[in-house]
Amino acid sequence: MIISKKITAILVSFLIMISMVGCAPKESATEVAKKYLDSIKIKDYEVAYNLLSKDSKESVSLEKFEEYQDTLFKLQTLKDYKLGEENKVEKYKYSNKEYTNLVKIKETDTIKYITENKEDTANFDRYFIIEDNEYKLLWHKDFKRALSSNYVKIARSETEKDEDKDYNKAAIDIKKAIEIDDKNPLAYYTQSYIYIELQRYDEALKSIDKYLEYLDKNNEAYKIDASDAYNLRGVIFMSKSEFNKARESYNKALELNPDNEYAKTNLNDIKGL
Repeated sequence: MIISKKITAILVSFLIMISMVGCAPKESATEVAKKYLDSIKIKDYEVAYNLLSKDSKESVSLEKFEEYQDTLFKLQTLKDYKLGEENKVEKYKYSNKEYTNLVKIKETDTIKYITENKEDTANFDRYFIIEDNEYKLLWHKDFKRALSSNYVKIARSETEKDEDKDYNKAAIDIKKAIEIDDKNPLAYYTQSYIYIELQRYDEALKSIDKYLEYLDKNNEAYKIDASDAYNLRGVIFMSKSEFNKARESYNKALELNPDNEYAKTNLNDIKGL
């Protein structure tokens, strides 16, 4: 009887072990991370997309995922990567949803930045959850802002060339950025600057006012950023020969940030006008 109970206990333990093995993902989170990054490096975006979690896929289509990667590739290329150890995370809030039993992996990338023509390293934390007995990657908390920001950087790269600056192309890219995320403040600031260069001053004024509207007032850098915007606003009014409005904008810039040297210089330049 005692032997029978022992055999039963052993069988139960064995079945539990088999069950646990059967439920374990076939590939580790590290293996999935490698597959994802290797796919990105060779631009096999469909394979990479299929490694995303269901929630991630709901927030971005394959077409938009490919667009994001293509725009990012114009700015930088992934030269190499290193993955740290897998760490268990009991709870993690991601895109306003709380996940449990995750795996976190520290990732260090070697990136070639195209516009600056330099290499640097960047660190990320990748989070993986189990879905249908497979590890899946949680991807981008704010996809719209990320894609919009890619277009902003592409537009700015057109304006920062040493030669052959193309402000018309930059205007097209920045318009795309705003179409994707019409509350991205940096897109409006960049658009205002581009329109100034194209002498489209009324549109530039509307853009800088939009920038001020969407600027995060709770950010500790708000006053400095807003000061820069009012200085640019003054430049626009100067270009329109509206000197009193320019003076008001420069004074507002200095009220927000007394150390704004550009506003000081610009205000001094319109004395007597």
